[in-house]
Amino acid sequence: MELKEFLANLKIGEEVSIEDLAKQFNISETAMINNLVNLIENKMTIGYIDGIRKIFRKTQKLISDGTIRMAQGDIHRALEDFRNAIETDPNDPVAWTALGGAELNQGKFQDAGEAFEKALKISPDYFLAWRGLAATKQNLGDLKEAINAFQKSLELVPNDADSWYEIGYLHETRQELNEAIRAYEKAIELEPKKALYWFALGTAFIKMREFNAARKVYEKGLELEPKYGAAWNNLGFICLQLNDLTGSIEVYKKGIEKEPNNYMIWNNLGFSHQQKGDMDAAIYSFKKAIEINPEYGVSWFNLGFAYQKIDNLEFALFCFQRSAQLGDPDAVVSVNDLRMKNINPKNPF
Repeated sequence: MELKEFLANLKIGEEVSIEDLAKQFNISETAMINNLVNLIENKMTIGYIDGIRKIFRKTQKLISDGTIRMAQGDIHRALEDFRNAIETDPNDPVAWTALGGAELNQGKFQDAGEAFEKALKISPDYFLAWRGLAATKQNLGDLKEAINAFQKSLELVPNDADSWYEIGYLHETRQELNEAIRAYEKAIELEPKKALYWFALGTAFIKMREFNAARKVYEKGLELEPKYGAAWNNLGFICLQLNDLTGSIEVYKKGIEKEPNNYMIWNNLGFSHQQKGDMDAAIYSFKKAIEINPEYGVSWFNLGFAYQKIDNLEFALFCFQRSAQLGDPDAVVSVNDLRMKNINPKNPF
């Protein structure tokens, strides 16, 4: 029986201690508290929350109430609960970690870091405190220390796929792409059905310009999560880099099926058609992108270029002017060139 099933099946008035529950599931008390807090943070049903309320002692009940209030957006009462828990038991690492999480949520990163460090001073093997400290260091811009904290958490829970993913993201941010790829691959090894990890790995391969590898990885991610328009957009870009114009057009069209109002996919579909020489399809796609987002200067420029290619210079000038108004310096050059030819702009819409 899973923990959440056990909690849901507790009878009214029935109580069980953390110690007994930990023994029943053959894990440490600290690990059991971690599991209970995670269940709350995942916004489980009221029935499960009521079960947890029966388990927590006084400080744990304050932490439970505070965590529930955090999920409900009542941050001020949550902070009060966590501080009361610490006042009740200043040596409770869970209370300090919960307080750190609340401070982190508020953007008070220094205060959050201090709370997580106090938790770790009390309990150096507390997984959630290391995770919280890592997130705090990341928000403070200390990416190296954030990686170190995530690695500490992995010494405690080596199979935590999300920590491996976070380490990969931090390495990628530091342009340490080989390390990022290794971390993402480890996350995938642990949770192969999580599309996010596949897309992250694919993006790292794109940055390495390993487009064949990126294509395979993105295709796998889209098997798992086919509704993610941004991933179809990235896969289309990969096909373009591999000079597979037919493939890029097919991919962008699939992306539009999933997200018909994604103006970037429409724009990129137009670019693929343009590269293939199909100006009618390119113009149609660029217009669709502009209809969705009239403030996207790139599509105005691309539409102007397509009209210029078919010698419709009046339409081209209008589009270049609109792109220039939206801040595209390349469009300014095109506008000046056409004006020297005494072209009068005409709205293509």
